[in-house]
Amino acid sequence: MVSKTYRTRSGTINWKEAEADGALKGIPLLFTLRTLSRRFSYITRLKYNKEYQLKHKEKSIEYNKTYSSRSIMNREELFRNLPMQIKLTHGYKPRNNPEWTPARIELLKTLAYWHRRTEKSINWDSLMSDPRIRRLPPYSKAHIRSYYWSLVTREDPEMITKRRADAIDYKYRNLKKYYRNQKKRKEFIRSVINNVLQERMKEVR
Repeated sequence: MVSKTYRTRSGTINWKEAEADGALKGIPLLFTLRTLSRRFSYITRLKYNKEYQLKHKEKSIEYNKTYSSRSIMNREELFRNLPMQIKLTHGYKPRNNPEWTPARIELLKTLAYWHRRTEKSINWDSLMSDPRIRRLPPYSKAHIRSYYWSLVTREDPEMITKRRADAIDYKYRNLKKYYRNQKKRKEFIRSVINNVLQERMKEVR
């Protein structure tokens, strides 16, 4: 109705005038004028253009096969496979520093190997002067050294076993807090995945 009333001689819709006249009342506030224009264009093309209808249907089928068929139980998997930048945008707080990507961690291990003095001693001055150090996060020698040894300790089988035992012990001593945290995590993941799928659905449309 708005498109008929506020259509200009050139065939465009004067959305600003419609808004000023209060003709857009009842339309969700989250829609901007630009979004309304795009939505109207989409509806018009979908209604009158059979080729566009077929193309949209094919995209919808592809979308459903890729995302809609996945069960709720797969949210965790979807979340794990999301790029870190998308997670951070939605408020995700990673346990590990996202600057230390797997590639950078492997590079740090390689540098430590090439600059070893002995099996348990590394020439950190030599390592920090290696040109490849520029590919690591710009931290001080003390920070990189500390981070490296934390990696080594973390990968120690005995330490892994101890951490698991400590985690189980903490869980049973703090069950209520544990379940609260689990609930918050599930709600957060559900919210992020829903938002991401909605954005991808818009792209399909």
